[in-house]
Amino acid sequence: MVWSFILEFENSANPDLEAKDSIQFWKNLTDTKIISNKELIEDAKNFQQLGFGIKDLIHIASAIQGSAKYFITVDKGI
Repeated sequence: MVWSFILEFENSANPDLEAKDSIQFWKNLTDTKIISNKELIEDAKNFQQLGFGIKDLIHIASAIQGSAKYFITVDKGI
């Protein structure tokens, strides 16, 4: 399982404390943590033609950089 800095960023702004705690729980189960880096941001920018927002693109680029086999989201736009 891959955890990324963008997950941390978005979860830190989550006003639902129960959901926030539940999401934070998953961080402790991850074996790969992706931090912000120049290559990841460039990869995200290269995907902009897909029409997603920058945060979604960073999620996707993080999954790729972390060699995730699956990408699970509740975002209906992806």
